[in-house]
Amino acid sequence: MATAEKKEVKTTEEKPVSTPASNNITITIPTPKFDLTSTETQFKFVLLGILFVLLLASFFFFSRSNFATHEIFNFARIQYNLQKLYSISFILFLISISLSLAFGVYFGYGSSKVQAIIGIIIIILASIIAGLTSNPYFYAFLGFGSSVATAIAFASISKTISFSAAWGIISKALLVLLIFAFLGTLVKVNANQNTYYNDLITGLSQAAPSIISGVTPNIASAGQNELLACANAINGVNITRANIESSYPQSEFNNQIIASAGPAYTSLPTDQQTLLSGALYQSCLNFTVASTTNLKGQLVSAITNYNISNSINSTSVSSTVTPNFIEQTINNDPQLNNLRQYLPIVSALAIASVVSLINIVIHIIATILLFLLTKVIG
Repeated sequence: MATAEKKEVKTTEEKPVSTPASNNITITIPTPKFDLTSTETQFKFVLLGILFVLLLASFFFFSRSNFATHEIFNFARIQYNLQKLYSISFILFLISISLSLAFGVYFGYGSSKVQAIIGIIIIILASIIAGLTSNPYFYAFLGFGSSVATAIAFASISKTISFSAAWGIISKALLVLLIFAFLGTLVKVNANQNTYYNDLITGLSQAAPSIISGVTPNIASAGQNELLACANAINGVNITRANIESSYPQSEFNNQIIASAGPAYTSLPTDQQTLLSGALYQSCLNFTVASTTNLKGQLVSAITNYNISNSINSTSVSSTVTPNFIEQTINNDPQLNNLRQYLPIVSALAIASVVSLINIVIHIIATILLFLLTKVIG
């Protein structure tokens, strides 16, 4: 019988060897999720392409409207410059820039950070390139592009696309446009201050004749009324012998005769002196009354028949009010002499006031178009 030996197996438990802690820091860089093959990304790029075309269209129509900064100094043609606001080109500009803002908000809403940044970069670069190719409108194009880029940026962080949110986003975008209009005009006029100052002087000299001719009828009418009042006052003066006798009595007249005639008069008997002086005094009274009455009538007739309008119209204002005359007038006035210094800020405020009024129209149109866009596309 074989005896089985029970072997005792001893297992030894192995403990893990501890390694010293490492000083290296591991940084994980997140990779942006940007799938060009996704339907959403492709749709965003389609929107961006439409937005790009609309923005370029707004640049084109604005340049075709032919606005220029120096036109704010051309007072003689201000009514013709205002008609540009009703031109077909400017109306198409309003529609295209409003559509650009609407598509900018729609593109930005729901876009990722990468998509929004790409859209902003493309819009800004397009504005800069378009502005460089059309130098007079560089600040205008950059302002339009920055306004649309602002709409994209704020829409991308917006959680809703409600009417109030859209209104607020477009308000911020148009505020950027207003700031660019102010700063762009300020920089542009300040860099060419002498040129714009000469335009202002020329504009004032050209507008002076029309301004004066516009106020001439009122001035002539007021002056004619004053002349008639003066004529009536003169005609109402009653010149009589009693008035003359009170102001120039006979005793004073006698003294004048004695002083001028001398011994030839004083050697006469007293009664003859009295008779002679009395006759001469009465003759003088009659002559004075008749001559002054006749003179009064002639004066009243001359004043009544004088036509101020004919006198003003016969004066050549255009030959008098020249650019040199206006410039000398401004230079001689301490208050007006600072006009050149404040010309950039005054010009910027004038342009900004016009842009703020136009922004109201763009704001309303863009908001309505965005509302329609959400209803049509969803």
